Formats: sequence, C-alpha cells, structure tokens
Amino acid sequence: MSEHLIRRVTILGTGLIGGSFALALRKDLTDISISGWDRPEVVREKEVRNVFDETFSGNLGLALAKADLIYVALPIAVTLDLFSEIARQAPPSALVTDACSTKLRIMEEAGQLFGGNIGGAIFLGGHPMAGKELSGIAAADADLFRGHSYALIAAGEAIATPTASEPRIAAFVKILEKIGAQPLWIGVQQHDYAVGLASHLPQLAAVALASFLYDRLDENGLPITLAGPGLRDTLRLAGSPYSTWRDIILTNKELLSASLDLFARRLDDLRERLGSRDLEADFDAANELYKLLRSL
Repeated sequence: MSEHLIRRVTILGTGLIGGSFALALRKDLTDISISGWDRPEVVREKEVRNVFDETFSGNLGLALAKADLIYVALPIAVTLDLFSEIARQAPPSALVTDACSTKLRIMEEAGQLFGGNIGGAIFLGGHPMAGKELSGIAAADADLFRGHSYALIAAGEAIATPTASEPRIAAFVKILEKIGAQPLWIGVQQHDYAVGLASHLPQLAAVALASFLYDRLDENGLPITLAGPGLRDTLRLAGSPYSTWRDIILTNKELLSASLDLFARRLDDLRERLGSRDLEADFDAANELYKLLRSL
C-alpha cells in the first residue's frame, strides 16, 4: 500500500509535536504538501512560517478543505472542543488522527462523531511516544519520532491492525515507518494504563521531588549548589510546563491517583528498610528495569 494516498497534510497545532511531524515529513517525504493551523499569534511566528507551506488561523474549514490527512496536535481539551467541527468539515476522503497523550475520552468522542460516517472521513487514535520537556515549535525536531513507539488505537478494544481493509490507515502507517517511528497497535484501556505508569507517574514524581527541593533552598543555594549531573538527569521532566500536562492529568486522574497511592506505599517500604540490607533487592530490580529501558 502506497503512502501516496496522502499528499496533502493539515496539522492542527504547530507546537513541539505538530512542528516535529511537519519537519519529519519535510525531511523524509518531500512530495507532501504541509499546512499548519493554529492561533493567529502563533502562525505569525517566523519559525512556523519556515516549517509549513501554508498557514491558517481562525477559519478551520479553509485549512481542512483539501487535506488527505488531518493531524491533530492540540491539547486534549482543545481537541475535544474542536472535534465536532473537524468531523463536519473534514473532506470525505480524509483520515483524521490525533497525538493526544490519553485516549479514552478522545476515542469515545471520535466514536460518536466518525463511527457512523460511512464513506466519509475516518478517525484513528494515535500517540507518539516521544517528546521533550520543552514546548513550542522552537523545540521541534525532524527526528523526534525516530526509533520510538507510536501507539495506534482503533475503534473499540480490538488490537487487530485494520490496515488491510482501510487504505488510508495503511498509508498513514507507511508514513510513520518512513519517518522512523515504530507503529504499535494497542487498546484504549491498555494505552491509558501503560502511559499512566510509564509516563504520567514519572512526571508527577519529578514535579514532587523538584518542588520539595525548591522549598528547601537556602540563601546559599544549598542543597542545589552541591548537586551533580545525576539530579539534573533525574529531574529533566520537571522542566515541563503545567499547561502541557493539565489535560493529561485531568483525563487520567483515576489511574494516577491509584498509582500515586501504590508509589507512596513503596516509598514507605523503602523508609522502613533503610537500616537493613533488604534494600538490595529493590536496587537489583531497579537495575534490571534500567537495563531493559536502555535496550529499547
């Protein structure tokens, strides 16, 4: 199946993810036309105009009019607010996909808006498992997705790959492979559970540790003035802005609440064993997980 079913791409949201997707297309699929849509003050930025062939603001219908692929790289709440208009104005031949970090609300809404639209635009849930602690198009990178998993979520809980029966999805998967991403089909519940533990919980842990240390800075900058590179590596995620994480936390709060409870218990267990050699087992398990992460 050729990716050339997709020749015109409109990216809604020209920040880190949308900008990186545009740069990746520019680098690896040079014959694709790329348009960007965002707030007026954003699309006026020089970096945005340098990345996209054409930019739009305000009139969403004009931006979507000729798109074969509509790539939604907006915050979750904004995506949900715009969904009905996207579904109404998307060309019948278009594939609509998103890059939101939680999927349950997205897939529920998409199922209502696109599920019965036989012969019209179709929706595929997506989530690139790549990013940075920085935001905005200035941090965009053509190789951001390269070597990283890219979660794909079909309608319902089926984990089957529906590419054989839908050429538009097959074409998008081909594009992902061209830009170096590794497509991974997964169910909605599985996705939100996995990212809650592997992505969202580490973010909150980094925020908790960083804010804890910040509250204890003295007039000489201690303890941070004695910090080595290990703390900087540990707290890289603490540089992420709340605006990036607000909707993610709100749409996965039940799982995160339960995960924080379990994590707090693990910290209590560690505290109780500080004076014993039992901590060696925890270090061994941590070392094994780190080796596994390094091998991915």
